Amino acid sequence: MRLRLFNPEGLKAVDYKAAYPELERTPEFEHMKGSELMFVWYYSNATSPLMEIIDREERVVEALKRSRFNPEPSEYERMLKLQFSEQLEIAIGKMSSYLPGARYLGWKALKAIFDQYQEIASKGTDYFKKTVGTGEDAVDEVDYSAYTNTTTKIVAALPGLIQRMEEGLGISMAGSSEDGDDVHGIHSTWFINRQDR
Repeated sequence: MRLRLFNPEGLKAVDYKAAYPELERTPEFEHMKGSELMFVWYYSNATSPLMEIIDREERVVEALKRSRFNPEPSEYERMLKLQFSEQLEIAIGKMSSYLPGARYLGWKALKAIFDQYQEIASKGTDYFKKTVGTGEDAVDEVDYSAYTNTTTKIVAALPGLIQRMEEGLGISMAGSSEDGDDVHGIHSTWFINRQDR
């Protein structure tokens, strides 16, 4: 399994930005068509399978093929010479700046926080129970103040946390299984395999 960030594989160009809401909100990408942004991904994203192509001109050719981005003939010729438009240059810079490892660790942290919140909610007041005293004088007491403060904070934090988890920071895992290609999407509904949608 390989980590992929904003993976366009298996998506139609018109659906690419919608699949990753963060891309829709990124100013560097807002005026780009899906196929153009897919070209940017294939050419410059650290998790693109084309990053193995060292020769950047060859990478442009392959990225154009895979993205199905069809620029005007004059722009196409300039792109083959690595002379990108200002908009493409900015988008390539932005796409290449994403750190997949940091995003993966961030997603794991979000999931750990969510799991902790779930544990607190499922145990209820028992989570805040502590033993006071020793021996025969020991009594279990619930810290209702801590319970109320904590659950109030969880309720306030959950909508934002859930939204971030649904978006998944653009992360997915790509690779092979016995049944062929198997892509598990973390970018939305982190607990459901993409093929189940």
